[in-house]
Amino acid sequence: MGMFKDSKADSAASDAKRAIDEGHTIFVLQLRAGMTMTANLTRQVPGFAEVMEQVEALGWGLDKSTFIIHNDKPTAYLIYRR
Repeated sequence: MGMFKDSKADSAASDAKRAIDEGHTIFVLQLRAGMTMTANLTRQVPGFAEVMEQVEALGWGLDKSTFIIHNDKPTAYLIYRR
């Protein structure tokens, strides 16, 4: 994994771990893509899989997700439950 992907995944995992330590059963993660929307919408979003894998490795399961486009950039809101 690249340094940026590692950093993003480590930060999300740290937040997910803190939510566990604080006794939360729901964890909401916001992920912003570092790319703009184009006509070709079938490509991998850099770093998203790595972040999601680290959060799920802590015992969180993806429950719901929603995506918005702001300033031509996609943002994901991922709702995890334990």
